[in-house]
Amino acid sequence: MPTPGTSDKVLISCRINAEKGRTGKLNIQCILPNQGTTEALGTMELTQLITSAKTIVRRNLSANVAAASIQWYALKGKLVLAYYMRNPHSEDDEEWCSLALAELEAEFPDIRLSELLMLPFPDFLHIADPDRHVVYESYA
Repeated sequence: MPTPGTSDKVLISCRINAEKGRTGKLNIQCILPNQGTTEALGTMELTQLITSAKTIVRRNLSANVAAASIQWYALKGKLVLAYYMRNPHSEDDEEWCSLALAELEAEFPDIRLSELLMLPFPDFLHIADPDRHVVYESYA
């Protein structure tokens, strides 16, 4: 259970069938009752995680990185760090991304699980996820 004054968002996805056999996706966001409106990372706020991620990612990337994002799942204590690559990623790209994730884990002990993704840049343009926080974008 979250500490008082914090909230954990739970994203529930279910499929519904619309008219004429069409399938749609319904996303429902629930906020636990009697908990404030600030999503917290233990005693750290999500905004602190995002700010730190912006700094950490900027110093751990190559010219091949077009964008980066994080997703924080407070109930699981899980952080997902995604790097979006212009070209197929190299071993150096993987190392930079791993370093960034390790720094975030060291700075935020509430991270119990982590996942590292290296995806092609076009995927970045087509993801509409309210839990995704962009921490780096390059327009070069």
